[in-house]
Amino acid sequence: MAVYLDEPLPDEILFSVIARYMQRARIESTRGFLTVLTGDRKGKGGDVDEFEQLADETYRVWEMSASEIRSRLTLAPFYSALFPGNGRIDALGRRVRCVPWSGYLAPGRPGVRYCEACWADDDRNGYPRYWRRIHQLPGVVVCAEHGQVLFGTGFSFSRDLLTTVTKHERGHPLVSDMSRELAKWGDLATFAKHLLNERCSWPQLGAQTSHLDLARKCGYVVGGKLDDERIANDLSTRFGTEYFGAVTSTHDISPELRRAISVSDERACAPLFALLAAYLLTDVGGRLMGSEGPDCPGSVSHQDENHRVLRWPDRQGRPHFLCSCGLSFVLDRSDSGASITPTQEGPDIALAAVMLVARSWPVQSLVSMLGVSRHAIETMIGRRVAVRPWRRRTERAKRLVQWLELVNRQGDADLAYRNSAHLFHALGLLIEILPDAVKPRSARTFCVERRVRGEK
Repeated sequence: MAVYLDEPLPDEILFSVIARYMQRARIESTRGFLTVLTGDRKGKGGDVDEFEQLADETYRVWEMSASEIRSRLTLAPFYSALFPGNGRIDALGRRVRCVPWSGYLAPGRPGVRYCEACWADDDRNGYPRYWRRIHQLPGVVVCAEHGQVLFGTGFSFSRDLLTTVTKHERGHPLVSDMSRELAKWGDLATFAKHLLNERCSWPQLGAQTSHLDLARKCGYVVGGKLDDERIANDLSTRFGTEYFGAVTSTHDISPELRRAISVSDERACAPLFALLAAYLLTDVGGRLMGSEGPDCPGSVSHQDENHRVLRWPDRQGRPHFLCSCGLSFVLDRSDSGASITPTQEGPDIALAAVMLVARSWPVQSLVSMLGVSRHAIETMIGRRVAVRPWRRRTERAKRLVQWLELVNRQGDADLAYRNSAHLFHALGLLIEILPDAVKPRSARTFCVERRVRGEK
């Protein structure tokens, strides 16, 4: 039989159309109606399209094929853009466990959402209040159209979804509309909307398709390993703890982010963390290719005062930079774009600064002996730089502390060098970026010769 569902409204998600019909037709048996509408897949082969019966039942009104229903009324285009590898959509279905008639709505936080401004538009336009796809995307807490915080009505469990969405009861705001991270939440919502509307794909930086390759270009691969902890910290800085409390119950997001970037096509991660990883790497990678100069991956914008980047002496002809957060990196530019590679010197400087402050050194002394700005020193100290993942970093930072204390006691770098030349040379490439005040004159020529020979 033909089912005369309403014509879908702009960007309406499938469960919204079904729920409105059931309410008006006063259908009491949800399971029975869904069986008529979408069919019983038990015993059917895997090649049968899950929207085939729905397309048949609604064709007199909608005139849409199964693929058109999937594209216009579900979140499938978003998932396809987010998981471009072969086989990952099937893996996603097993991971998310969402039912097709919901429009592939993922269960759990933050649940079914709506925008008060959008519903006000519906009232003015004479539409029934309906549920939009852009509001149901994983991780979205702000309306991409109005920039307003979304309201939630509870978790989207399939057994009561069609009942919940017909009540149109006032929900609760998912996050505060006074938060300083509101603009970033809006940026993420816009990025997710573009994925849904197939205006951009992920990955989109350069010709490489590996997510891990993009992470490497953005400086998140160190020593051949993904620095998922730094990725998690950078995302937490952008979106804040309130955001993550609203969208996930996971306390440690690092493993999920690692899975999002490094999983194979036959597996899938949670869509939320795939979206966050895509947003971060797209943002960082896009600013790497800008004309204003390199930004630290941890910065939220080129004007981020917590991530001031200064130029250091070049490293083998490659521009070398230090961020006030303690990260240092070399920049490579080519016809295919730009990439950054973290170096050990910045974290060594930052860790040494933390150690020396703990030993009651005044900040001004650190400025002159480390050759970095007061703002950078104070930022490094405030962050209490983590010592990871290079074990050598800890040892070399300790040697730097020992050398600076020796120079301070002797009152002269040449005297310190005569007493402990081996300690100075143990600093390796750190010597290149230290100010002349802590480098002995007798050792400078020797260090230049070592660099020419490529020694550390």
